[in-house]
Amino acid sequence: MKQWLVDRYQGFGRILRPGLRRVLVRRYRQQVPWLTSPDRIDEVLPGRPGAFLSALGWLFCRESTLLVFSFTFAFLLSIFPLIVLLISLSSVIPSEAFQDTLFEALRHFFPVSQDWIVRNLQIYLQEIGIHQVISLVLLAWAGSGLFFALEAALESAYRVRLPRNFVGSQIRGTALVLALGVLAMLAATVLHGSVWLAEQVFANEISSDRVFTLTYYGITYVVTLCLLICAFHWLPNREAPLRHILPEALFAATLIVVADLVFRWLAPQMGLEEVYGPFFVSVTILLWGYTFGCIIVGSARLGANGFFMPSQRCEAAEREARFEQAERAALETRQSLARQDMHS
Repeated sequence: MKQWLVDRYQGFGRILRPGLRRVLVRRYRQQVPWLTSPDRIDEVLPGRPGAFLSALGWLFCRESTLLVFSFTFAFLLSIFPLIVLLISLSSVIPSEAFQDTLFEALRHFFPVSQDWIVRNLQIYLQEIGIHQVISLVLLAWAGSGLFFALEAALESAYRVRLPRNFVGSQIRGTALVLALGVLAMLAATVLHGSVWLAEQVFANEISSDRVFTLTYYGITYVVTLCLLICAFHWLPNREAPLRHILPEALFAATLIVVADLVFRWLAPQMGLEEVYGPFFVSVTILLWGYTFGCIIVGSARLGANGFFMPSQRCEAAEREARFEQAERAALETRQSLARQDMHS
């Protein structure tokens, strides 16, 4: 019986092996390694399903995973300098009610241990002094590390061949940090005005907490959308019209707000405090940032694959063909020059 099974197995192997070998050889001769690269599956499955599966496969490849992890750690290291920069900018408005609204918004911002984080931030700023926290320039430079890591991830998602130099990346990252500070100040002002207006108009009909929560998430969506449009348009070293960027920015902003609500609901049920002890806050922020990084970079890859605009896919294919043709011509030129040198 055992020998019969072995013979049957070897027989099936002899039947299947030539066909499988022909498929592999044909695919590798065509230089389409989709069997080993999930991000090339769109060459086999066309349309939006292929673009989605291709982006999903690319998102979990080694290179993109490392880029998203670098964005996650930059998010953890940059989030508190950005908050200190925001509070420093808000000190120009001499209003205790505005400061209270800002700290209440920070309580809504963090997914876990909101009171503990905000209380320690207040103690830290009272001990050092808002105007003496190193300098606004150093804080902006520290916060620009977030956009520096995001730029590398977006350039990989958009298949950018020539990345920008270090100085240019730092300048753009610092400019986006300042833009983030201005947007956050405007958002805090609108939030404070909305709460004050609700207290004056709907004094007994609606609670101020409900108005604050609804206004906070509405403003968060608008600020996130503006930041994503700026990041998708300015950070990668490429030229893209806004009409190509807007669909993926809308998709990413919507998904970020929904994922934030889901993460806040799931975070207390993960049991991270029991596993990591006092370090669970940092671990939660890391997971939080990793979720945002996957959404942002994955949305950019979907846009590059033509998921939102199929015409963009044709343009990307044409650019890729022109680049490969130029590389092939340069290689042939170098080979011809090398042959001439050998003959001479």
